[in-house]
Amino acid sequence: MYFVFGVLLAYYTYICKTTIEAQSIEYTLHQTLMDGYNKAIRPVKNVKDKVTVQIQPILYSLIQVDERIGSMEFLQWLELRWRDAYLTWDPQSYDNVLRTTFMASDIWVPDITVLNQMDELKYMIDKEDVIAEVFYDGTVTVAYNMLLNLRCHNYDLAKFPFDVQTCSTRYGPWAHSSDQVVITTGKVIENVNQFREHTEWTIEAFGTLYNTSKKMVRQSLLNVKLANGTEMTLNDTRIFEEIHFELKLRRKAGYYVYTLVLPTLITTTLCFVGLFSPFDVSGNREERVSLGITAMLSMTVILMLVAGEMPRSSGNHPLLGRFVMFEIVMSTVATIATVIVMMLHQRAELAASNPPQWLVKLTYLALCIRETIDWNNKVASKSNGTDQKTEKERIQSEDLSASVGAISKAKYALSNNAALVELRKLTNNLKLKSKYSSVKHYWINIFRLVDNVLLIVFNAANLL
Repeated sequence: MYFVFGVLLAYYTYICKTTIEAQSIEYTLHQTLMDGYNKAIRPVKNVKDKVTVQIQPILYSLIQVDERIGSMEFLQWLELRWRDAYLTWDPQSYDNVLRTTFMASDIWVPDITVLNQMDELKYMIDKEDVIAEVFYDGTVTVAYNMLLNLRCHNYDLAKFPFDVQTCSTRYGPWAHSSDQVVITTGKVIENVNQFREHTEWTIEAFGTLYNTSKKMVRQSLLNVKLANGTEMTLNDTRIFEEIHFELKLRRKAGYYVYTLVLPTLITTTLCFVGLFSPFDVSGNREERVSLGITAMLSMTVILMLVAGEMPRSSGNHPLLGRFVMFEIVMSTVATIATVIVMMLHQRAELAASNPPQWLVKLTYLALCIRETIDWNNKVASKSNGTDQKTEKERIQSEDLSASVGAISKAKYALSNNAALVELRKLTNNLKLKSKYSSVKHYWINIFRLVDNVLLIVFNAANLL
């Protein structure tokens, strides 16, 4: 029992001693590296040497894209890596310690910033609390978790809502010129795996826009007064390097298709069906114009909804806006065509003129109507043939002939009678009404065919 307790006590003492020694070694390493270290000076032995900073942003989550003001907001990790000539040591002298950590605020950090940031750069972790990882050869790595709100100038909404948008992030040093700090890109990381799915956008690509860094020239004139009182102007022109990372996004068009495109298409189709379909068998067209105007007002409301989603610019006209405007124009043309057809139909009926025989035959053939047409106002029974009459019909025919003969005699006897005059007027009116009814029936079928043709034409143009 005492033996086991002694072994455990010895093991615990050994672990505590090793931990204290390890902490002491790292503490000594920190004290040695920080002795005389100045974080305001570039970490190079020769003043003419350049510090090469490797930049690697990793996109994490897209917050929002505002097309109206041309901005994009997203969350990302920004990793910076460079070599500090004053933070090097021999691992064998420090118990094979290969790396250690410092507070980023205690060492020199390149002043890399986002040049097209719209407002103050937001860090999820304060810059004073960020930890830098330092390796024995002087390689320093710092990772920032930041929220970017970028100004994007190349939004193209011509294909909205089937558009692809791009926005470039401009990284570069704020105060160090290209002869002091050189920026490069690190290994390309597949950001699709880290990207959190967005409800409206799908990431297409995220990487460097230029194969090499882009240079920017800043020119300023300095007035210098020498010790002897002489004043002179110095041309302080410096070149700064930039690296652009391009984020390409594709919009998910499902929301706009189901809430705007399909309702507009269905409304227009129903408008055409209502405009070019007769409401009763007599061919009347009540409330057709009102239906067309109602459909146009409905699509105007949809166009207002589309306009609310778009930036107020006259440069690019969105595809969705052009589609809704096309539907409004189609409804307007269909309404005007309906009014013209109504006027022509009414004029044809008032004229009471027989339509051309070929037009009537074509109409009946197209509408699949079977009807006997008597152009000479002959008795319909003549077309049936006398060979199909029965014996009873012959007897009725003889009786009818006798009656006609009696009537003829009565006509002759009462030729000067006023009653005969009225009878003739009544007979003529009946004939005119019969002829007008027949002509009206022909024109109704003709314009019904015109309506069907217009319905097919407008729906085909709408779907195409």
